[in-house]
Amino acid sequence: MKDSTIINFCVGAAVTTKTHPNQRKFFENLANAKNQQSLAFISDRAKIAVVAKLVKDPKQAAKEFVKYCWLVWQEEPEKYGSKAAFARVMLKEKACSSLTNTEVISKWCRTWEVNPPIL
Repeated sequence: MKDSTIINFCVGAAVTTKTHPNQRKFFENLANAKNQQSLAFISDRAKIAVVAKLVKDPKQAAKEFVKYCWLVWQEEPEKYGSKAAFARVMLKEKACSSLTNTEVISKWCRTWEVNPPIL
């Protein structure tokens, strides 16, 4: 009876233990399809929530600024002597006030070297 209660809840159909096996399978499949749609909906809402959170995050804005400066640096390599020097200068920038250490910036630089960003 527990299975039929779950199926009734998910599908809204009157399924009991006396329901024909083919009908029962149909309603179980329908319930599974509804569950998958619900999971997809929840997943989409979660993705939207993450994007909204990232938009408000000042570190993400700082990262975009650093990425732009890094791309400029790649065109003018003589501008900074090393990643550490680049990171120190970036930390002093007003746009990067939310960042607290050079290691994060150096790590971003290493990541961008391996997978260059596209603007």
